Amino acid sequence: MHGTLAGGSESVVAGIGPQDGPDALLKACDTDRSRRALQWQTEVLGELHDDPRIRHWAGLLPSVLGVGDIGGSYCVIETRMPGGSSVKALQDPARARVLAASAISTISEFHRCTGELRTVGDVELTAWVHGPMAHVVEAVPRAFHAEARALADELDARLRGKVVAVGWVHGDFGPVNMLAADDGQLSAIIDWCDAQREGFQVLDAVTFMELRAVQGDGQELGPLLLRWLAETPPHEFDLMRRLQRALGGDVLDPRILLVLAWLQHVAQVATKSTQSVANPVWNRRNLRIPLRGLLSLLGERETPDGHVSPGRWTHPLPDPAR
Repeated sequence: MHGTLAGGSESVVAGIGPQDGPDALLKACDTDRSRRALQWQTEVLGELHDDPRIRHWAGLLPSVLGVGDIGGSYCVIETRMPGGSSVKALQDPARARVLAASAISTISEFHRCTGELRTVGDVELTAWVHGPMAHVVEAVPRAFHAEARALADELDARLRGKVVAVGWVHGDFGPVNMLAADDGQLSAIIDWCDAQREGFQVLDAVTFMELRAVQGDGQELGPLLLRWLAETPPHEFDLMRRLQRALGGDVLDPRILLVLAWLQHVAQVATKSTQSVANPVWNRRNLRIPLRGLLSLLGERETPDGHVSPGRWTHPLPDPAR
């Protein structure tokens, strides 16, 4: 064993193998949540490597070499992929441009090969809106519950009945979960613990756009989201529209995609990191302030009869423990 690498708050990652030869990564965890996450990642990687639709693409994924329990910890050994930190690559403007283009085109090819068009209904809305919002509601004071429910209702109304690309998604497609070559080209996509078989595919790319600023520039996601919604950055919005057209189906308002990607990310943080949720600064900037401002920044929507409606809460939040 050589070189302990960064792991999550509930896991440790270390390199194993000869110092001067091909090596692998040992991932170990000792909590039920992290064990379930690693077991799910093992299942995901196995399915993706066996999927004939992406045989040309699967070289970007690590392979699981073995699993087992060691000293009470659940352990996974997987191939160590080539490349260095994508977060560091973002510090170099030239490499950052290459990485951004490479990341978007690579994940879009994955979606193109594994997705299908589907009309958004109750199943999708529970997974993409109401389930994640239930975790947010648990993480904020009761005074913010009405705003959370109103926002969920608005997202529901704007998504329901739309035709979108659904299929495999990474689920946390940010710079910390990818590796880059010396020239900035994406060389591997790692950490598939948040992957979904039936995810809203374009959100992977939108998540990258947001987390590129968060993880690369050190910005907070909540303030970034509010600023983007207020200023309407033309490059990111135009790119979101082009990505949706390439996948087929309806082209949704980029503002809705930004909010959905924010919701997905903060819900994941709420389930993984009690420290972040309990941190009053993180909670205020990334949950409470956005909840107070997002609905007004989304603007008005039309009802089927052509009238403008601000939306009212009509859908109960699911129990996040289920």
